[in-house]
Amino acid sequence: IAMPHAGISENVLETGISLLVVNERVSLPEGRNASIFLSFAAKNKNDNIDIMNDLFELITKYEFINKVSKMKNYSELERYLEEIIK
Repeated sequence: IAMPHAGISENVLETGISLLVVNERVSLPEGRNASIFLSFAAKNKNDNIDIMNDLFELITKYEFINKVSKMKNYSELERYLEEIIK
């Protein structure tokens, strides 16, 4: 998993998160690679901390990497996210 993110900035119009899952791993610096990308931008420090905490919980508590890497389509992802957000 990779987590590219923008710095906290007044140029960030809205706090948000995006998810990209690719079929083939992408080569990253230092010999690392990833097929799951969670990208985010935050308008302020509090939003940034909240996003980091939420993503940490998602990854550790809900087996996010394992489950998402096995999904075949968007509807499976929707069901999974609806289930954990309840």
